[in-house]
Amino acid sequence: MSRLLLVVRSQPTSPELDEAYTAWYAEHMAQVAAVEGVVSARRFESVDGPLRYMSMYELTGPEVFASPDYPAQGSFGPLDGSVEFTRNVYREIPWPPSGG
Repeated sequence: MSRLLLVVRSQPTSPELDEAYTAWYAEHMAQVAAVEGVVSARRFESVDGPLRYMSMYELTGPEVFASPDYPAQGSFGPLDGSVEFTRNVYREIPWPPSGG
């Protein structure tokens, strides 16, 4: 089965919340990384463009989302309602392609 890549792009709605958001996200990312089936977790800051932060989580498969240890999706803890975000899940396309 192909691995999945969960990509979350986000930023707090106000620059004043950035420090609290960064602290909360460090804890959140550690929680997600500890879930069985999460292979890796990385966070990036945008050089330009909308939504300042991007996190990428490599997952063994969709069963990770059903784990009781997986944090609630779309929840930003005490910052709920104060974070703009997009969330996409991508399926790996094997490379190089087989049979050719």
